[in-house]
Amino acid sequence: MRLVDASSRRVKIAIVAAVAALPAVGCAGQDAQVQHSAAYDLYSIDHNGGPASENDPALAPYKDAIARLHRGCTNPDDELRDAAFAVADKVRKDTGRTVTTLQVLRAVALGIGTRPDDCNRAFALVGVLIENNS
Repeated sequence: MRLVDASSRRVKIAIVAAVAALPAVGCAGQDAQVQHSAAYDLYSIDHNGGPASENDPALAPYKDAIARLHRGCTNPDDELRDAAFAVADKVRKDTGRTVTTLQVLRAVALGIGTRPDDCNRAFALVGVLIENNS
């Protein structure tokens, strides 16, 4: 004979109910999440807020820099965005100097060739060069 007290049963029911509710919560959160382009995200970082829309002319320099990187990089937009942010953030933390993600994108674009390649090393090199010249 197995003894189950009322509090133990309530805990099990609460756990089952919580687990059952997780997929519904996850789906609701995903539907509400708005996806923006890498250009929009980087502009938002550099300017402490995003432009009115994805078609805002203020995004043009970011879109141009990312397009230029695509001529020599195989990295997808999200990797380019993350790498530009990581370099700008590291330079700020290590040197106290403010470097925008757009400056990082442009610097990497200057240093890459036209043969498509992974650009992670180029981002790392740009970070080192900026830090050493601070």
